[in-house]
Amino acid sequence: MSKLILEIDGMSCSNCVRHVEAALLDVDGVDVLEVEVGRAAVDTEVDEDTLRDALEEVGYELVSIED
Repeated sequence: MSKLILEIDGMSCSNCVRHVEAALLDVDGVDVLEVEVGRAAVDTEVDEDTLRDALEEVGYELVSIED
């Protein structure tokens, strides 16, 4: 698994944090380490497109990924 930091656009409040965390937890192969407004830290074995799709389904945009 790889630890990644996701920069996420469209998050502005604690409800956004909960939505993003739930969306990422629904993806097999993703362990959520931390979510805060604008970013998430995950351990994952899935590709960038899978993460992007999960976030877009709940209305957020994956801007960048750092490892």
